Amino acid sequence: MSSTRDSGDPVAAALRTDDPDPAVTAGAGDRVQEPTEAESLVTEDDNREPRTPAAARGLVYDWLRHRQESRRPSFTASDSELTAVRNRSGNGRAWIYKVLKDLTARGVLWADKSGSSTTFTITDLSPLDHDDLGHAA
Repeated sequence: MSSTRDSGDPVAAALRTDDPDPAVTAGAGDRVQEPTEAESLVTEDDNREPRTPAAARGLVYDWLRHRQESRRPSFTASDSELTAVRNRSGNGRAWIYKVLKDLTARGVLWADKSGSSTTFTITDLSPLDHDDLGHAA
């Protein structure tokens, strides 16, 4: 790579690093693997229409159910999957904190604040089954 960079190739000259993982390879004819369920949760689509408040909360509820089924009940507000869900909802950080606070007050989550970080743990998802999503965060 460095010899190509030194030879004046403009594309290669723009590269600042070598391949971070040369063991990962693919050819033009290789099949593209569909994302797993967990990967599909973090896929973002910037061309989506803004979600209604109910639909945005529904994304969070679905993600919480997924976390519970995956036996990963604890997370922080900065969790990468939750951040992706928040981004897909079209809302900001203040919105997700409001939703998490509401879910904690309703007994869905338990919040453990230690230092500057709060860890949320799923305790009871049954209130979500009776939520008509008629209220917005």
